[in-house]
Amino acid sequence: MLYAVDSWSDNWRLADSKPRRSLDSVVLEAGVAKRLHDDIHEFFSRREWYARMGVPWRRGYLLYGPPGTGKTSVAYALAGELHLKLCAMSLSNAKLTDQMLANQLQNTPPRSLILIEDIDAFFVARDKQDNRIEVSFSGLLNAIDGVAAQEGRIVFLTTNHIEKLDRALIRPGRIDMTVELSNATGQQLRTMFLRFYPDAAQLADEITALYPDKTLSPARLQQSLLESDDAESAVRLIKESIAK
Repeated sequence: MLYAVDSWSDNWRLADSKPRRSLDSVVLEAGVAKRLHDDIHEFFSRREWYARMGVPWRRGYLLYGPPGTGKTSVAYALAGELHLKLCAMSLSNAKLTDQMLANQLQNTPPRSLILIEDIDAFFVARDKQDNRIEVSFSGLLNAIDGVAAQEGRIVFLTTNHIEKLDRALIRPGRIDMTVELSNATGQQLRTMFLRFYPDAAQLADEITALYPDKTLSPARLQQSLLESDDAESAVRLIKESIAK
């Protein structure tokens, strides 16, 4: 289930209820999906350990990489796979203040994955002194891991530009795992191609052999596959995308 902040930035509301998306439906580099899945599963199973160690029972993740590499899709799929509620929010909401942000993160439903997308946009707006952004940097940090921050929740931040993030935001303790999602490898291309055309292994091998590793985003490859009428036209469209 997807929750979003209501129009007044006060409360979470159920925005959509979709069938759970399998994590296997997101084609990632080998091992990335399992690494994230297992880490979250372990986090929820270790509540007593966190209490015994005197460590706040919270977990933070940063997904970074070029547009179209599946950052948002991974968060959605992880929430579905692990039966978590997905709470998506944007810091660019002009009505959002430090107090509202703190309240929202304190009042998320139990077993939630909080998704804050394009976190770099906040820093760009801050540097430009954009008056539409009411949330301060200290307010953001306090909401994520201050004294009043909610226990037992995980936060996913996504960014296309990790170099624009303040290091204080992504230091250990706030962000526990950083994962790069890059443009597609040859193996990702082959996997995606065979999902669309499972009987065209020879053509899949042909286009994979021609593909320079990490040239195109998974989103661009998927678009070429969606636009094709058959495996041959898919090869042609992907070749055209590579040439561009």
